[in-house]
Amino acid sequence: MRSPLHAASRQVQTRRVLKVLLSLTVLFIATVVRAQDPTAALFTHIADFWMQSGQRQQIPHPADFKVLVSYSDPEWHILWGFENGIGVFLPLQDKPLNVVPGQLVRLQGLISTDGMDVKQATVLGTPGLPKPVDITHSLMAWNANNLKEITVEAYVDRQEINDTRHTLLSGIVDGHRVAIRVLDTTQSSPPSLEGSFIRAQGLYVWTTDATGQLHHLEIFVTGFGNIHVVRWLSSDPRFDTPVASVDSLNTKPEGTQVHVTGRVVTDAPGENVIIRDGTGQLEVESAQTSPLAPGAEIEAIGTVRGRGPTLRLENAFFRNAGKAAHSALSAQARSLRLRIADDVNELSLADAAKGYIVQLTAVVTWSSPHARFFFAQDASGGIRVDLGAEGLLPPEAGRLVAIDGTTVAGRLTPRIRATSLRSLSDLNLPPATRLTLDQALTGYEEDSLVEIEGYLRAVEPGGTDVTADLSTPAGNFTAHLRAGTDLSRALRSVVLVRGVCTRVADRRGRPSGVVLWVNSAEDITVESAYPSNPDAVPRHTIAELNRFSGRARTRWVRTDGVVTLQEPGRYLYLQDGNESLKALDRATAPLAPGSRVELMGLQGQEGGRFVLREATVLRDQPGSDLPATPIEPAAKPADSLDGRLVRIQGTLVDESPRQGHLVYVLQSGSNFVECHLPLSAAPGDTPRPALRSVVAATGVYRLQYDEYQRPSGFDVSLRSPSDLQVLRAPPWLTPERAVGVTSALLLALALGLLWVTVLRRKVAAQTTVIRAQLEKEGRLMAEIERSSRLESLGMLAGGIAHDFNNLLTIIIGNLTLTRMEDGVVEKAGPFLDEANKGAQRARLLAQKLLTFARGGSPIRRAEDLSDVVREAAAAATGESATIKLSYDFDEELWKAFVDRAQTVQALHNIASYALGSLPPGGTLAFRAWNASLAENEVGTLKAGAYVHLVVEDSGAGLDPNELRHLFDPYSGLDAGRQGLDLAVVRSIVKRHEGHIEVESTKGAGTRFHLWLPARTDSTEPAASAAPCEPPRPAAPKAVRGRVLFMDDEESIRKLAAATLTRLGCEFHVASDGAEAIEAYQAARAKGAPFDLVVLDLTVPGGMGGRETIRHLLELDPHVNAIVSSGYSSDPVLSDYKLHGFAAFVRKPYSVDELEACLRRALRDRQPA
Repeated sequence: MRSPLHAASRQVQTRRVLKVLLSLTVLFIATVVRAQDPTAALFTHIADFWMQSGQRQQIPHPADFKVLVSYSDPEWHILWGFENGIGVFLPLQDKPLNVVPGQLVRLQGLISTDGMDVKQATVLGTPGLPKPVDITHSLMAWNANNLKEITVEAYVDRQEINDTRHTLLSGIVDGHRVAIRVLDTTQSSPPSLEGSFIRAQGLYVWTTDATGQLHHLEIFVTGFGNIHVVRWLSSDPRFDTPVASVDSLNTKPEGTQVHVTGRVVTDAPGENVIIRDGTGQLEVESAQTSPLAPGAEIEAIGTVRGRGPTLRLENAFFRNAGKAAHSALSAQARSLRLRIADDVNELSLADAAKGYIVQLTAVVTWSSPHARFFFAQDASGGIRVDLGAEGLLPPEAGRLVAIDGTTVAGRLTPRIRATSLRSLSDLNLPPATRLTLDQALTGYEEDSLVEIEGYLRAVEPGGTDVTADLSTPAGNFTAHLRAGTDLSRALRSVVLVRGVCTRVADRRGRPSGVVLWVNSAEDITVESAYPSNPDAVPRHTIAELNRFSGRARTRWVRTDGVVTLQEPGRYLYLQDGNESLKALDRATAPLAPGSRVELMGLQGQEGGRFVLREATVLRDQPGSDLPATPIEPAAKPADSLDGRLVRIQGTLVDESPRQGHLVYVLQSGSNFVECHLPLSAAPGDTPRPALRSVVAATGVYRLQYDEYQRPSGFDVSLRSPSDLQVLRAPPWLTPERAVGVTSALLLALALGLLWVTVLRRKVAAQTTVIRAQLEKEGRLMAEIERSSRLESLGMLAGGIAHDFNNLLTIIIGNLTLTRMEDGVVEKAGPFLDEANKGAQRARLLAQKLLTFARGGSPIRRAEDLSDVVREAAAAATGESATIKLSYDFDEELWKAFVDRAQTVQALHNIASYALGSLPPGGTLAFRAWNASLAENEVGTLKAGAYVHLVVEDSGAGLDPNELRHLFDPYSGLDAGRQGLDLAVVRSIVKRHEGHIEVESTKGAGTRFHLWLPARTDSTEPAASAAPCEPPRPAAPKAVRGRVLFMDDEESIRKLAAATLTRLGCEFHVASDGAEAIEAYQAARAKGAPFDLVVLDLTVPGGMGGRETIRHLLELDPHVNAIVSSGYSSDPVLSDYKLHGFAAFVRKPYSVDELEACLRRALRDRQPA
């Protein structure tokens, strides 16, 4: 067996052989490459290869490099390292290279622009990397730190996973964004670092753009082991420092680290966020990209920079406001003082007039010793400040001042009336915002420092100021400067004016113009001076100028062309071949059409087309008019024709003056074209073509644009009346004359038809009235006949019911007395119960008869009909689960003026009738709404307020014959289901001065309509007391007192005697009123008056209770009386107290009911 020493020796020899073979292979490759390309030299330094030309880099070259590895990525095939202390980059081809940072490696192979094809990689040692450089505060020294090993503290704004081994951390270092790319060497889940401050060590790499400017910063980190969390934003101790108000930052030295809080105004993620607290507005410069909603409460830490309007926080970090920051912000919000300009500007003029207190710190942007106002601006915007207090002087522009005052209303915007001013320091004016005149007119940057470009047309000196008149493509504006300001150098030049922007209002308070308040002549910069030598101005053809229309440059140009149209003092049109141009010319000297002129002016735009602004005529040569291009009225709007001389033919259909022009309308087929002729070019004695003439119009084609500046039509501008030539006179039978003749014939025909129509309508109307009258009389006769028949039947039923009630009173009372006898219940209790049930059914039948006969005067009050309906429906359906009930009532349903008990009974009868025809699962629906009716609009109802109630079932329905006799008692229909129920319903509704109707279709259900009087006010009539009700069964208790009982039925008198004896009362019975009066008088004469009198209301052939109580009240005004009757319709029962009775008991009654009434009446009579 060979020894281990021998085996190791063999391995060393093998390695040496392999190295020699590899060296020979590389040497062979290099020889072959040189044979193919003598220039393919061996490279031993990476930097030497990158210094070769791009063409030579494309050729593979042999390479033998020694590199100290600083970063190697086998996935992305890239390597960074150091050669002789200089950082180098080496892209690799697809073969992975397994080396780690800190190793010194020898790389042999071929290199080209595709990267290095490594044939052999040898680790020569591990000397380690140089000590990393901390660049936390020198990140932007990118030239000095490029490709160096660095360490840095960064905030992780976002974290993204690129692939399974690469994580991108979007970091922020010293206010700058940097990409930290982490190569995961463990292939485990990366830790979540978003929202943390980390210390990272890695390779620093920068890239530049095509101009050599810094484009991107990156740090390549090998493994998360080189990243350590320092702290989290959520627990950053810098947020624990006291909160500083925004207005206090103006007094802090620049570079001070502060902690602020506020509500978000605007947010530009990655750049800045504007916040406000209760004292001011602040720009927070932060590279954080977390979006913030307007109004969100945040807190921020950062470094103070700037003053006044330029105040800002640099290198800031923010987060949602914590509890302490929220408390500080809430405390500031409770202040009633306005602390920033925008707080004032956001007020309505009405609110500004209320005089809110203002405490504002701002820089003065304009002032004048001759003005009692000045303008100031803070970070939120500008504001006008009026000097309210005597002795206040306007501060100089550029002063930072503290302003105390109150709000006032200006013509267009709120203002401040200053009561005190305090100068703080000198500041540079804030940067001006570049605006167009259109933007200024919207109120954008009102009272703020702006710049507007314009053409300086004129300067007018005044007593205290100088007024400059300027024009722009959108209109004119004015600039005010201090008296004595010399603007001669800028006159007739294109200038950039820097000043405070305000708008002026017309008489109706609407914006009508713009004024800039300028501090000095230095604020007016000449951008394009008026040419001293017009011939030196570049000359362009009209075609060339039209191609300039998309450019924004402002400069002087020259051009020439033939005049096709001029409106002196406003504009003129030139044409050169097929190209045209509009020039805005203020000169009033007329130019003849056909003249060739040379113009100089400024480039401008109008509706997307090139125009020459502030044009000046340099030369004018007479010439002949150009030939007009013929066009058709039906042609679509064409850009190529805009401004060119055209000729159009059509029929003249209209002529009318409009806005200083005479407008001719030409028609061709279904198309119309307007031709405009200035009234100044058409004297009153100028002959005009007749309407319907065929004419040819020659003029300038002018496009019309819609709101999106797209061509929507065109018109033609005429120069003189001769531009409208008559080609053919109108025919005699013009459409107008034809219309006149036709109209006369049609008028005659129409009058004849009208006479016939009116006559027929009168006959038809009279026929309708007669038919309606006959139908109404027929309904009334039928109603009278039915009412007469039912009244006769009702009288019979009422008499029977009265006698029946007396008999039932005897039967029920004696049954009650019988059950009170000892031993009777044990022997005959069941029989007595059955007899009592029969008596009670008879009692109910008698009550129905009485209700049908006379109804009983309802005791009415305002009731919630929805409650009444639900009570009746519940009583009718019981606990049935097979019937579906639905309710639909108006939310503001009026109360019904009804007797609740009678209404419940009527609705119960209707519901019971409907239930008899409903199948299982059927529906019974109740709906109600308010109805204001006119006289006889429904039936014979009076005008007034009603509740319209509909009860609808889904049953089998009725045929017309059944429907006709529905309310007749015992009409032969299903008597077990109907009987008197619906007749009672009709009687109750009529007694309530209401109306009921029914509609039904066989197989489609039945619908009842009820109109019940409504109570729309809150007045509630007093309710009458209810009749005596029986108490719960209790042991008899004696009641002291003397009772006089009167009834014409002897059996009832005996029943009363037994009851009174049982109660222990002394009593006397009488058969009629005369006997009762006599007994009452006798008892009073003896000194033993009666404590209670019970009177039967109706005594046939004798004095009843009504007359008796009247006599008794004459004898004794304090008589205590009870009335009893089987008639429910008598008005005495509905308002018995008005007739002198203390209570009433309704027949038939039981002994218990009579006893309860007697006990209550005697108890109320006796002293406590």
